[in-house]
Amino acid sequence: MKVSGEVQDILNSAYQEALSWQHEFLTPEHVLYAALNFPYPREVISHCGGEPDELREQLKEFLMENTPTVENSEPLSSASFNHVFERAVLHSHHVNKDTIEPGDILVSLFDEPESHGRYFLEQAGVERIGLLEIISHILGRSEQDMNNQGDDDDDDDDDDEIFASGDEEGDENFFAAQEDESEAQSSGKKSSGKKKKAIKAFTRDLVAAAGNGEIDPIIGRDEELERTMQVLMRRIKNNPVLIGKPGVGKTAIVEGLARALSHDETPDLLKNYQLLALDMGALVAGTRYRGDFEERMKLLMKEVESQNNIILFIDELHTVVGTGAASGGSMDASNMLKPALASGKVRIIGATTPEEYRRFIERDHALARRFQSIEVPEPSQDDAYEILKGLRKNYEDHHHVRYSDDALRQAVELSDQYINERYLPDKAIDVIDEIGALIRLRTFRFTAQEALEKARQETEENSAVKPENPSPEERKTESGQSESEQTESEQTESEKAEADQTEAEKTQNAGDETTPVRNDSDSAGEATQSASGDDESGPEERGESGTNEEWDRELWPEVSVEDIETVISKIARVPRKRVYGNEREKLKTLESGILSTLYGQDEAVNTVVESIKRSRAGFRKADKPVANFLFVGPTGVGKTELARQLSEQMGVQLIRFDMTEYQERHSVSRLIGSPPGYVGFEEGGMLTESIRRNPHAVLLLDEVEKAHPDIYNILLQIMDYATLTDNSGRKADFRNVILIMTSNAGARNIGKSLIGFGERVMDRAAIHDAVDKTFSPEFRNRLDKVVVFNGLNQEAVVDIVEKELESFRQQLEEKDVQVKVDKDVVRFLADQGYSEEFGARNISRTVDDLIRARFIDEVLFGKLENGGKARVSLDPQGENAEDKIVIKFTRRRRKKSKTSQAPVSEHV
Repeated sequence: MKVSGEVQDILNSAYQEALSWQHEFLTPEHVLYAALNFPYPREVISHCGGEPDELREQLKEFLMENTPTVENSEPLSSASFNHVFERAVLHSHHVNKDTIEPGDILVSLFDEPESHGRYFLEQAGVERIGLLEIISHILGRSEQDMNNQGDDDDDDDDDDEIFASGDEEGDENFFAAQEDESEAQSSGKKSSGKKKKAIKAFTRDLVAAAGNGEIDPIIGRDEELERTMQVLMRRIKNNPVLIGKPGVGKTAIVEGLARALSHDETPDLLKNYQLLALDMGALVAGTRYRGDFEERMKLLMKEVESQNNIILFIDELHTVVGTGAASGGSMDASNMLKPALASGKVRIIGATTPEEYRRFIERDHALARRFQSIEVPEPSQDDAYEILKGLRKNYEDHHHVRYSDDALRQAVELSDQYINERYLPDKAIDVIDEIGALIRLRTFRFTAQEALEKARQETEENSAVKPENPSPEERKTESGQSESEQTESEQTESEKAEADQTEAEKTQNAGDETTPVRNDSDSAGEATQSASGDDESGPEERGESGTNEEWDRELWPEVSVEDIETVISKIARVPRKRVYGNEREKLKTLESGILSTLYGQDEAVNTVVESIKRSRAGFRKADKPVANFLFVGPTGVGKTELARQLSEQMGVQLIRFDMTEYQERHSVSRLIGSPPGYVGFEEGGMLTESIRRNPHAVLLLDEVEKAHPDIYNILLQIMDYATLTDNSGRKADFRNVILIMTSNAGARNIGKSLIGFGERVMDRAAIHDAVDKTFSPEFRNRLDKVVVFNGLNQEAVVDIVEKELESFRQQLEEKDVQVKVDKDVVRFLADQGYSEEFGARNISRTVDDLIRARFIDEVLFGKLENGGKARVSLDPQGENAEDKIVIKFTRRRRKKSKTSQAPVSEHV
């Protein structure tokens, strides 16, 4: 809480008075005595019927006779003084102010019991209610505000003065306007020009803005726009509320209605209507005292009802709930709107989000039933593409670039895939807007660099022709040039100017000629403006200016698909590689890309890729996920790695859940959110929130057989309808999700010999039998494929070891170290690292223990500190695995210097 400058001056004056009189305490009477020496408190007391000078004399007499004195000591603040100041703070907070003003001090004096200051005020005829009324309605501003008023009182456009809280002249005009209006209505005459101030002060005319070309055209949304007109034409409850996610185009629908009203494209019942956007911030601003907001709101609604041809648009409709309510009171803007909404005299269009509608408006049933809900869904990619095509010219003219159809299509698809928690078409529009700004900035930098390079070349040329020994006459001028050279330079510049003027005249006179080609986009923009006609001549007078404009547009740089991908990667903060290319190109190389990094599971990879391609080709129901897989097989054979490579190759997010954490019944709430009344109810579920943030993803549920059976019921809904509803009623969309579940069911029996003769082993039928026993029939029926992973053979294990060694080799190359590994070492590591029990999980650990660990000291402090070579070979005579691996390090040779001899290479 801040203290105004006038209050600080009053407190300082009271302290100085008490100090000069040698009073022991600083009391409220000192404050009142000091306050009566300032203009604003004196005027308040005068309006309340008191005499400030007489009251001041009475207080001085009381203080001199009844206040104890003490010598050589500063006055201490009394308890009553502290109480008065505390009440002033509470009073300021009560009226929603952040500054303590003199009026708050005067009001708080009345609340101090057994206060002599209160007694003297009452004796002077001042009452608390009258004091509050005078402060809030007539003298609401401090003396400093009054002095800063200036000459605005004589201005005809005095809306701010009328609605400024506490302005005396404004309040007189305010009440006079109401009286004039009521008299005019009773006499049947037109009211004076002083009325209709609230409409002008707190609203914006959207129809006028549409007529002036300030509003972009609306593309699509015909059904929602028609439904809005239909509700507005009702007799009662004619108040539509547009409910949709942020950025789907709710405000654009209202602006489309404004354009229709501007161009007389509405039914007869809505013709000549005004569409005004209400500014709730301006309506609340400056309402410091209780009753100010209600006064403004009542005047606004009265003016709207009197005109009878106004439609109010309230963006973020939920803000009316609670707005204007003082200290938790119930009289807010929504309750003041209810009577007008029910009668049908006022038409209001609202816009809000589903969450805010449920949280604020739907809970107030009396308010909700006065509005007619109109759902505004997110447009499809095709609809968003058509919207971008309709807005293309506006953004081209602004940025001086050209957008191709492929770039617009890519902006829609990639923004929908990578920019999460935002909605079409808003995020796609942001992409093309930002890429236009980027190319404009890039062109500006290129032009500036080119001009700098040209200036440097001219400077070098001038220096080259300059004589080495100038004559005394040449040294007379300040620039070092002779007068004759200066004259020639001036003549050259004048000749250039004449040539430019002649060329410009030729360009203007020739109808089929174009403007000179310039490199920077600003120059292209100037040419466009001149061609399109900044002058006042009509199309007939400009001749072929339209052709020139089209030719100038061809000179603008074109936005490419690569530019769109670059901007998307920056906005979404994903690697450029993930964004590059469309989905068709990624699907074409999906199988080969996975097989290059995943070994020994060719059949499983082929099965997964074929199912994904089938879905993307359109041979699958649209209301299902891309694919539902159950990966089964031994541990360490690549089930999780296939899911990871799938997300990497397709450029989507990998969302992994370890289902061993969900073995309890209550753990289901962690996936979809806690029920009402429990901790975390408003946070949502981990699964639903993850998919809502990343609608294009690979969802990996690891070791799903260990989860509680109730979780399978949730998965049924995902696999069947590609949707899941959380605890708050919000739906997560799984239509672009690849669902992968891994399981070790029956994996232990793979490869085991059967009882009897021959080499019979457990085959895949045993796996399917184990899956049938573990999972219910309805669960298995919703799976696309049960993908069985085989155990790794020797060749696959060797490929995995070589992949691990190649990764280590790249790390050493960064340190200028070259390493060579013999083939028999690779086979030895494959034998050591692979086991049927753990699969290939130990290969990385084996390479770390036998290879990487022995390079650590050599790279940090040994022979490889400054680079070098290493040779890894196998010694079959070694006693253990570490002894069988032999590594020879070679220090990098240094060049011989003149003063010293380079050290000899060392071999270990």
